[in-house]
Amino acid sequence: MRSSQINSEADFIDLKEMFDVGWKNLNLIFYITITLILTSLIVSLSLKNYYRSESILISVESANKNIASQYSGLASLAGISIPGSGNDSVVETLELIKSREFVKHLIKFERVLPSLMAAKSFDEVSQTIIFDSDIYDVETETWKRKPDGNKGSKPSYLETHKEFKNNVLRVEQNKNSGLIYISVEHLSPFFAKELLSLIINEANSLKRKNDINNAN
Repeated sequence: MRSSQINSEADFIDLKEMFDVGWKNLNLIFYITITLILTSLIVSLSLKNYYRSESILISVESANKNIASQYSGLASLAGISIPGSGNDSVVETLELIKSREFVKHLIKFERVLPSLMAAKSFDEVSQTIIFDSDIYDVETETWKRKPDGNKGSKPSYLETHKEFKNNVLRVEQNKNSGLIYISVEHLSPFFAKELLSLIINEANSLKRKNDINNAN
């Protein structure tokens, strides 16, 4: 009984000491809390808003494969063999979209390169991209970036491909459904939509030309 009473008194003393220490450092705790709150607020306000444009596609090969699989059972009963449609064409198209040569092709279109490599922010009032004047002059359409090592004033397609692949483009295929998910992120929602449409149209066009050349 005596031992439990001593332990209870010790616990009370410990709690009292902790309270005294906390009360003495109340100002320090207050300042630390305010600093953390202000830091989080500043960081959140300084973050740029990025917009994502998305599209879900299905390849002709995948559609044909699904149709063929539906009728393969009936065809086998009739003694007819339906050839399976491979997935090579889809893989080639996806690799094309992610390739350096495709980016090299895209930046030939007007304002694609500056919008990828010199965009600073998006003006919601005028609905236009604001470019970094230290990198690109919109009025004269000239590059102002200071050359540094292997980097010239105008970004190369290799630099652009790195930015495009790491921060702009997201593309993947669901192998079970055959659906292709592709998205583009950018400071401008309008450019994100335009670039996504350009990617899809040009990928289809280049793939079609390649198929024609192979057939010939």
